[in-house]
Amino acid sequence: MTLFRVSGSISRCLEILAVILLAAIATAGADPVLDMADSLMGAGFYDDAVTEYRRFLFFNESPKKRSPVYSRLGYCYAYLGDRDAAVDALSRAIDFAENDSLALQYRIDRAVVFAATNDIVRAGIELEEIIAGADSRALKKRAGMLLFMVRVLQHDWPTARIIYDRFLRNESYHSDSIKRFLDRAVNDRYKSPGKAMLLSTIFPGAGQIYNGHWLSGLNALALNLALGYLTVDLVSDREYVPVFLSYIFLFQRYYSGNRGSAYQQAVAHNRQQDLQYENEILSLLKQIVTPKAK
Repeated sequence: MTLFRVSGSISRCLEILAVILLAAIATAGADPVLDMADSLMGAGFYDDAVTEYRRFLFFNESPKKRSPVYSRLGYCYAYLGDRDAAVDALSRAIDFAENDSLALQYRIDRAVVFAATNDIVRAGIELEEIIAGADSRALKKRAGMLLFMVRVLQHDWPTARIIYDRFLRNESYHSDSIKRFLDRAVNDRYKSPGKAMLLSTIFPGAGQIYNGHWLSGLNALALNLALGYLTVDLVSDREYVPVFLSYIFLFQRYYSGNRGSAYQQAVAHNRQQDLQYENEILSLLKQIVTPKAK
């Protein structure tokens, strides 16, 4: 499975990264010899593009020519799902870069690969270092946009809001919508898994009701009340062995399950809420970076 066919939370982010990459190649002013390789890459024939890029590297030893080719080779490997080869190629592009500005550009490319392969923490560290060390406003802006996506994928809404103010404000008319979603995410009230578990510990089903799951909460309450009544009835009849078995195999199981269910429901609620904000924000961001049809 190729890298850019993954499913899940990073799929929209990868679409944005692809747009940025192809736009960069289109304006790179490549050597005519590389046109074929670039065309193959743009058309999605990454294996064939790798062959052409490697052929070019074999016959050209100039660091100035090798550096951008290693960068594109790294992206081909990334699309093919070979993370180690992609990182190695981009690291070589950095080593061969003729100046610090180019080296930072290739470090941004490497951060993209980290993000695309779900190494979000490493991508964030790389991008923060680039922003701190770059003199170019354009480089800072590109790294800032990618760092914004990383923080959105991490659901770190307060930090994403700060990065938005610094790098994306007034980027386009879509940015106002992004700001509204960020403000909602920062100020939204999330469920507390610990509180949900505590409520169900004190009163079975209360945690589920707190999470908004009234049916499962009432079901947990009824089930635990029935088991509690059974236990009390057996004790009154001095049926101690059935009481012990009932406690071990029924009451304890369903009572503990009720507490665990309340905790997991709160976690799932928060996760779903974060994913909704993430999808909306990344959809709007894609509209910002996608070139407008003329």
